[in-house]
Parts: sequence; structure tokens; C-alpha cells
Amino acid sequence: RRRQHRLARQAERPSHGLRSAGADPGPACYGKGGEEPTATDADLLLGYLDPSYYLGGEMSLYPDLARKAIKEKIADPLGLDVTEAAWAMRRVIDHHMVDGISIVSVQRGEDPRKYTLVVAGGAGALHAASLARVLGIRRLLIPKTSSVFCALGGVIADVRHDLVRSVTVRANDASPKDLNRVFDEMRALGDTFLEREAVPAGDRYYLRTVDMRYKGQYHELEVPLTGVDSASKGAEVTAERFEALVEDFHLMHESLYSYRDTTDVEILNLRLAACGRVHTPGMAEEPFVGRDAGACRKGERAAYFEESGGFVTARVYDGDRMQVGNVVKGPAIVELVTTTIVVPPGAEIELTPFGSFSVNLDA
Repeated sequence: RRRQHRLARQAERPSHGLRSAGADPGPACYGKGGEEPTATDADLLLGYLDPSYYLGGEMSLYPDLARKAIKEKIADPLGLDVTEAAWAMRRVIDHHMVDGISIVSVQRGEDPRKYTLVVAGGAGALHAASLARVLGIRRLLIPKTSSVFCALGGVIADVRHDLVRSVTVRANDASPKDLNRVFDEMRALGDTFLEREAVPAGDRYYLRTVDMRYKGQYHELEVPLTGVDSASKGAEVTAERFEALVEDFHLMHESLYSYRDTTDVEILNLRLAACGRVHTPGMAEEPFVGRDAGACRKGERAAYFEESGGFVTARVYDGDRMQVGNVVKGPAIVELVTTTIVVPPGAEIELTPFGSFSVNLDA
């Protein structure tokens, strides 16, 4: 147990956060002076990354530097060989990510086994299958744009300006007229922001929410104001809609915390999001070509899969050349210029008509 504890503490080194190597100098395998072992170093030594095909070959990785960093900082202090240490790093990193997924699923009463795991981030597809199997998730969906997932979202998302005004009043004492006045003031200010960004009046809409809590609580819930036309410039809070707002708060609180109280309800803030629609092209659906991915095969290399007892031969495919319907069975590595997908034994990956990779972990 003492040795396992030391292993866990030592393997914390590659975890994301303040001790991350960052982009500069980056992982040891970048050859830019980094000395701390990272997730990238471990993935390289475990065979998941091709040192000559990082970023499609635009950047080289240096396995010897990764091996040196892991050996000196983790393997030697713990009496492990380098492969054992790299795999231990991988497991610790994966479990950190599993904890993150559990926070937004299990701890909110949701069973992750009922869902598909959508994978984002350039390194997400390297680890996704391992995370899913721990959580009991059976399917992954990996967009070809996963490495720029958030950037793409920023480009195609609607324009939005969030405004908030503190009011602090008991719901029983609140006046719909006063709420309308505050919402109208925020809407007018929001319009000035949208005008600066040249958003046409016909593409503008407004989302109104209210921060509410029971008297004496130290946290509040953001409750949508329903029944109001989002395209309407006026807040239009009527007595009936305000009554529905208070009931919606009770229902939301009961849903989240399993009870509703009889104490006074307080309103803390009014919020308005002034939004502008961004017109984006639709996704093109490509026709089915066939299941055979043989033309995309690049070769093979040894990759580490614990369920197979260690290193096994994994087929390597060019994911950028795969066509709709192409299927690859694990163990395999699917390489794209901006990401790498690990397909474990017993799983299979298929390119879908909308350009995402679907991984079935129970194939």
C-alpha cells in the first residue's frame, strides 16, 4: 500500500493544472528543454503516438527524451521499469478525467452508461476509450474537428452579451412593473452592443433569467423567465408569468435538491442575454462508400493495451483518408493531422456520413 501511495503521488506529476509543462517548454519529448514527464511523453512510449507523424509530420517527437524524463522522475524513484511507469502515469491521468466526467454525471444523478461520450481536444481521442470503459459508456463520437472543437464553437456560436442587474427583493414584494423597467433598460444597453457588431434587428433575440433563492440560503438558482417571446424587445413580465416564475424556482430546487421549502423566496439579480444569430452553413452529409478501410492502412506498430497483457501489434490507419462507412477493428491507431484515435481490442471505429468517427466499444 505504501508503494502504491508513492506511485500515485509521483504519477501526479503529469496531471493537468499548475504542474503541467505547458506549451513552452512543453513535454520532454518536444525537445525544447522540458524535463517534467507528461501525458504526451507517456502516450509516446506506450506506442499511441508516432514520433515522425506528430501534426502530420510537421513536428518530430523524441522518444529518448521522454524515456529519460520518465525514468529519472518516476521509474527509478519507484523501482519500476519505464513502461510500468508510463502506464501508471496514464492510469492516474485517466482517472483524473473520469472524476471530472463523474462530477457532471454521476454526482448529478445521471447514469453515464446511458450516454454517448463526445470527444473534444487534440489528445481527447487518445484517452477516450479508456475513460468510457471505466464509466461503462459503450460508444464514442469523435468529430474530425475535435482538436479545434471550442474554437469552432466560438466561430459558429451566436453573438451574446450577458447583462446583470442586482435587485435583491422578496418575491412577495416584487412588482412586475419594476422588473419590466429593469429588463427594458438592460435590453436597450444590449442593443447598443449588438449594433456595434452590426447585428441586424431581425437577427436579435433576448434571453431573460432571474437569480432566486430561499431566504437564508447562500446560493441561488438561475431560473429562466418563460412565456416571453425571445424576439420581443419588451420584457412583458405579467402577474401570471411572475407567478409561474416563482413556481419554476420551486420545481427547479426540488429537482436539484429533492425538496421545496415554504420560506420566503428572494430575487437577487435579473439577467438578460442580448444575442445575435450567426448564419452558418449546414453540415454536408456524405454518401456511404464501403466498409473496407484497407486503402487507408499505413502499417502497424506495437502499442500497449493492458487488457491484452502489454504490447501488441496495432494496425495504423490514415484517418484523413477514411471514407464514409469505412470500419477499422481494434487494436488499431487511427491517425489524423490534428488528433490520434486509440481503438482498443474488442472495439471498432467507423466514419459516419457527417464526418465524425463513431467508436463502438462492444463490437
